[in-house]
Amino acid sequence: MTGKNELATNRLGTVEGVARAGQSRGTGAQISLVVFHGEASRVVRLTEGRAVVLGRDPTAEISIADDSISRRHASFTAEAGSVTVADLGSTNGTKLNGAPVEKAVMSPGDEVTLGSVTVSLHVLVPVAAAAHGVATHDQFLASLDDEVERARTFGRGFAVMMLRWAGPLKPLQERLRSVDRLALYADGIFEVLLPEASKEDASRFLVASKGLAGVAVYPTDGRSAEALLEAARDAMHGDVPKPQATALVSASPAMQAVFTTVERIASSMIPVLIRGETGVGKEVLARAIHEKSPRARQRLVSINCGAIAPTLVESVLFGHERGAFTGAVASTRGVFEEGDGSTVLLDEVGELSATAQAALLRVLETKEIRRVGGAKDLTVDVRVIAATHRDLEAMVKAGTFREDLLYRLNAMTLELPPLRERPEEVGPLAERFVAQANAANGRAVKGLDAAAMRLLLSYAWPGNIRELKNAIEHAVVVAAGSVVQPGDLPRRVREAPGEVALPAASKAPDAAPADLKEGVQRYERQAVLEALRAANGNRAEAARRLSIPVRTLSHKLKQLGIKKLGFGPDDQ
Repeated sequence: MTGKNELATNRLGTVEGVARAGQSRGTGAQISLVVFHGEASRVVRLTEGRAVVLGRDPTAEISIADDSISRRHASFTAEAGSVTVADLGSTNGTKLNGAPVEKAVMSPGDEVTLGSVTVSLHVLVPVAAAAHGVATHDQFLASLDDEVERARTFGRGFAVMMLRWAGPLKPLQERLRSVDRLALYADGIFEVLLPEASKEDASRFLVASKGLAGVAVYPTDGRSAEALLEAARDAMHGDVPKPQATALVSASPAMQAVFTTVERIASSMIPVLIRGETGVGKEVLARAIHEKSPRARQRLVSINCGAIAPTLVESVLFGHERGAFTGAVASTRGVFEEGDGSTVLLDEVGELSATAQAALLRVLETKEIRRVGGAKDLTVDVRVIAATHRDLEAMVKAGTFREDLLYRLNAMTLELPPLRERPEEVGPLAERFVAQANAANGRAVKGLDAAAMRLLLSYAWPGNIRELKNAIEHAVVVAAGSVVQPGDLPRRVREAPGEVALPAASKAPDAAPADLKEGVQRYERQAVLEALRAANGNRAEAARRLSIPVRTLSHKLKQLGIKKLGFGPDDQ
């Protein structure tokens, strides 16, 4: 049963967050219950601080003559921007979105089942706000996941913006197109999704908000929803000092082994290939290698290979001479010249074109580069670290990555395990991210309560450390108390199924029977396959049918051995 202190909700991500923009101007939002019974329905408006009881009793505020519900079955209370449903000792119980509850906080769109009666929570945003399409942060995350999948599929770009906005919403809305998405991130801070937009297209918002905004563009600033949100938020924060919250921790045996290897190889010139899922901390690990090396006095030069336009890859990596191509008005040094005497990180190296791969191989073999349009070779002293989330061996077999280049890059390979495989580090990382969010937002949140920490440990974190950082940042911004409560966390974290992932030393000695695990996997596999077939292989549509984020579905496909096009495990 959820305690009273655990019921503090994310006031900007649930009920109050949908309507606060209108409330702050005195227009108020209507919080209502829509009650469905048979073919009939009725709307019951909730009043702040007053409990509404549903049951068979004629004196109940919502009286329904139905034997499947108790005389006084459940109550609904709106208080301090949240709506709480509480079972009143009913015979058949109360379910929130299909899960039995005794007491729980509802979010807009949630459904409560009481026997054959269904109750849905709706927030009628004031007309002024409704016209502006103000969504919650959770709804914005879902839209951003879909947009990333669309952009990746069709090779299009888009922009994400985070901005502070204290005035009326109308001037902001007038700058938006019908396809754009506006959401409330925190009090006075909005998120904007701009499909098919460049950084220049978004610049008008920077002017309108007097510089209190940050823009991130796909794929230049990130290739995942979490990376783009982080980039936009950091750009909005500007020069606000940040503690070293992005550093990796080594509380798990797997990470301790990684750092032991780092200590051993840091002083050498040997190329290093870092593998791991998106958001797992590959760039942070590369920086750790550089900072422990004799080259630490020089700046680490980092480039995201996937963010470079194909026609400019060689120019970015190796530089160009004046007049080498249209727009080359001056000679420019490339990444390898900038990194002479230091370390160069080639992030997402699997995204390089065949031409760029050949040029990179030549640099690794000869230690020489030639600028685009140049006539002479330049010697460079560079230690190369490459990072990727792709399966380069599979790409070699498919003919999209050079085998000889792979051999040059993976002289030493470091595998960074996903966060779900090192739960020992969730707590320490979360505390670091709380400190960072406090510094960036002027808050004084002391940490997380036990229930919130249990939710963090039970979530699979498909976006890894970056997703954890974003979740904590948002929770700190919207937290009403001195500690982060469960309701302050994103909805996908609060509602994720699964058991608490305890550190290895603390786990119960008896694991679940193999046949039970296999049964669960079979059920999951069947559900995923049916969704893929119904969606004709469209991953975004399949995720919608399963009511999970696209990235969670991607993780499930890998975990269950399902290949997207074959619609079956291991091509069967």
